Amino acid sequence: MLIALPLTIVSVIGVAWRLAAGDARRQVVGVAAFALAVRLLATFVVSTIADQAHVTKVWLNDEASFFLATQALLGDPLGSSLPPGLDHLGGDGYLGVTTWLSVLGGGVADANTFRVINAALGSLVVVLSMLGARRLFGARAGLLTGVALSLWPSLVLWSATMLRDTLGGFTVVVVWWTLGRARELGWFRTLGTIGLGLVISISLRPYLGGAILGGVALWAAYPHLRRARVRYLATAAAAIVLAGAATAVAFSRQLDYAAHELVYRQTVTRIETLGRLYTDDRPQVYNQPIRPGVAVGLTDPDTGWVLGGVVQDLPNQAQARVAFTDESIRVVPVDQLLPLQSTSLPPLELFAWVGPNLLSYLGGLSQTSDPTSPVWIAIALVWDALLVLAVTVAVRRRLPASEWLFPLCIVAGTALALLTVPGAPGNADRHRATQTVPLLLVFASPLLADWARAIRFSGFAVPRASTRPATETAAASSRMRSAR
Repeated sequence: MLIALPLTIVSVIGVAWRLAAGDARRQVVGVAAFALAVRLLATFVVSTIADQAHVTKVWLNDEASFFLATQALLGDPLGSSLPPGLDHLGGDGYLGVTTWLSVLGGGVADANTFRVINAALGSLVVVLSMLGARRLFGARAGLLTGVALSLWPSLVLWSATMLRDTLGGFTVVVVWWTLGRARELGWFRTLGTIGLGLVISISLRPYLGGAILGGVALWAAYPHLRRARVRYLATAAAAIVLAGAATAVAFSRQLDYAAHELVYRQTVTRIETLGRLYTDDRPQVYNQPIRPGVAVGLTDPDTGWVLGGVVQDLPNQAQARVAFTDESIRVVPVDQLLPLQSTSLPPLELFAWVGPNLLSYLGGLSQTSDPTSPVWIAIALVWDALLVLAVTVAVRRRLPASEWLFPLCIVAGTALALLTVPGAPGNADRHRATQTVPLLLVFASPLLADWARAIRFSGFAVPRASTRPATETAAASSRMRSAR
């Protein structure tokens, strides 16, 4: 912690100073310092709350998973294995960050150190987004973007936790900023940054890596596509569709594996949120497929749909106690369970949650037993409005497609992933806020800046004073009274 704090301050201010130039430097550095101060204050508040909850200063169930996995890897980061129940974190980029920070810090996992590093990443997101807004729309839009992102409640909150979301959002903004300055940076640095961003994002969330890859591909192809004739584009699109269909047939097994991987991540994420993914007192059972900590599926004999869950313990050899994603805990005969990756998934089940999750995503409504919170509703509605404003600015200002294709892929990829993952509105906001809000706010900033300026100057408007002499005014008033 004593090393992380000064390192964080120097890094954030140094990056802001290095990337800004000329008259913008003082403003950008000031916003960077403000954003970091807000996040460090939030880190202190969260740490104080967490200190009362647990001696390790771990606050959220998701934080506990990363903390326990980090502790398990400290002895031998490259050769150790994760405890049962935390297998889904294997190869996670953020787990690599927490592990090596702990190694460099003397072999001790410190939750506050992780939070301070996340505060730095969140502050750098503000800096890069502010610079992006200045490049596209000018200084006023850049300042509004920087101040708004510095104070955005959910961004500040997630920056003050030890979760992977802030690292994912930082990776998105870095790649987008790099694309905007590709000519200045040169192809070597541009490709290097994109490659590193893809490695990190795929390790964090495969869908995010896919969205980044799609955005970069469209950005690179756009200059060639806009010069092509319409019939050539139509032919190419048809060829792509046919190639995609042929690929789906040829690689059906790989697609089935990807579907099972998605369901697996849905399951462990939900059980993790419920705080039932990992406990210290689980017995170590290695000689059977159904054992504590393993994700399993229970197939409904009538519909064929699979209910996912994680085994908690084995009361006896023939039964298993399982925590399911519907929030129930049941004792189930072992012969009715299969490892989740070995279950048969009906295609319809993969789309069953799209409708309910769309309402949750756009309206902040809870699809779980947790009561619907006005806070999450407000946050979701603000995001909806921000999306509309961003689209409006892009259309009105006729921005080149090369500027908005990458953000479009990130927003669409995040939305599609969350529409297929049942969960609480808070979990959806972690993805949505960190990965899409900075981009949307950049594009909405000129319109918001114009409104702010109009409101500011409207407060100084006064009725127009008469320019006639007092005697002339008095005389006119007298004539009006005498005519009555």
